[in-house]
Amino acid sequence: MKVEKKDYHKYYLRAPNSAQLKVYRAAQKHAFDHRLKIGDSLAWNGPNLFPDTLPATNQLLDKKFIIPHQLRQSLPHLLAPTAPACGGIGWSLRLVEAVREGKNLPSQIWKCEVLRFEEEEEVSAGVVVVKLRQQSLYMEPGSHHSEPDFDDWNWWPAEYYYVQESHVYSALRKFQGRLLPICYGFYNFKLSTGEQCVGMVMEDLTSTTDVLFSVFQEEKKDGLLSPEFYAPFLFEIFRVQKALHDEFEFFCLNTNLKNVLVIRETAGHHRPCLVFLGFGPSKTVAWQTESRTNLIESQKGTVD
Repeated sequence: MKVEKKDYHKYYLRAPNSAQLKVYRAAQKHAFDHRLKIGDSLAWNGPNLFPDTLPATNQLLDKKFIIPHQLRQSLPHLLAPTAPACGGIGWSLRLVEAVREGKNLPSQIWKCEVLRFEEEEEVSAGVVVVKLRQQSLYMEPGSHHSEPDFDDWNWWPAEYYYVQESHVYSALRKFQGRLLPICYGFYNFKLSTGEQCVGMVMEDLTSTTDVLFSVFQEEKKDGLLSPEFYAPFLFEIFRVQKALHDEFEFFCLNTNLKNVLVIRETAGHHRPCLVFLGFGPSKTVAWQTESRTNLIESQKGTVD
């Protein structure tokens, strides 16, 4: 999917002035004061904005991708013809636990119970995670986004990140359920404030995985991390990165340790099973070139 230059005209393509920041902060405060909470429901209707992001029908991997994962199973009714991914209606997500929420964040992440109506009765259909790219609570544009050696201003809106993330889930769809969470699609959600945002619905891994950063923090609380402990994790990260770079020309997969999960039961194995998240900043050479060209072109218009 191309990001057309008109899409950026409503965002800051150069550092905002004090008046613009005042407006931005007022909108952020309103959104924060009326943010989502446990028990809220979001209507979940299709279609999926990026159909190619669903898991591949054939998930057999090339022999060069030696991955220690068993394929995790999807929730089949979430990929059925009546599901939101195929344009189905009558579905909703009830928020049950905040994974990450607040202001100045790249996304709001919630564990949700899936509900659907059957014969005028609401029925539970499993548990998922929804990752909402809510612009009003997004990271405030500031000096930390400036890269003088690269350009004068390098702040990207929430919209950019979900488009980039959709590219990754499409390109790596055969790895879903192994290296990536299973993706059930990207959807428009309307919040109680009236704000529209795009959210990605994905596999719930909260009860079977740990964040690698937290694993390292826990291990070193009584001293330094030993190479014997951390080496298998880092080796697996580098091995996966190289394989994906060689195959797909990825040069950035955002392997911040907070965006890497380890399947809990494999944490002590010689080859731990890792799951990668946080693909908003991920790029290939071709995507980066196209995105930068689009942004430069958009700056030729009138931007306030």
